[in-house]
Amino acid sequence: MFEIGATQTKVRAFAVYIQCSLAPLKWLWIDTCCINRKNAVELSEAINLMFEWYRSAELCLAYLADVATGNGTCTIENSEWFERGWALQELLAPQTVLFVTEGWDIVGHKGGALHGDCRPTVGSNLEERIAQITGIPEKVLNNSASSTDASVDTKMKWIEGRKTTRPEDM
Repeated sequence: MFEIGATQTKVRAFAVYIQCSLAPLKWLWIDTCCINRKNAVELSEAINLMFEWYRSAELCLAYLADVATGNGTCTIENSEWFERGWALQELLAPQTVLFVTEGWDIVGHKGGALHGDCRPTVGSNLEERIAQITGIPEKVLNNSASSTDASVDTKMKWIEGRKTTRPEDM
């Protein structure tokens, strides 16, 4: 959970990043601050719809707050983002995920089919690296619908080691 100051800083940095790096957008949605967690009905509805929201997004950004900027070699492998329970749907649902460091530098992306007006100008394809980190096949990273071919045991391995603050979130 972010502190209020950290959330404000993250939202401002996100807005600046979008203005400077991507084409103008009509809508931005930030899960950190767009869900009223104090309203049980709203929270439940958001949780049930979140996968579809990510799937419908033109582009998703994964902010790797613990990956340093400008160190020459970005080691995303150790980022806690890949251990968070909720990050699994953030990774699988969207067609394209752009990974950025704590300083908002682009590490790379998942998904080669960038569509619409959002086209990052730099960054390498990270699907092979992400597949190694998560154990999720590149085929599934590219198309979450292909996960229907995976067994329940295989899918359970994808969530092993992930952390959530509430048991029911797992």
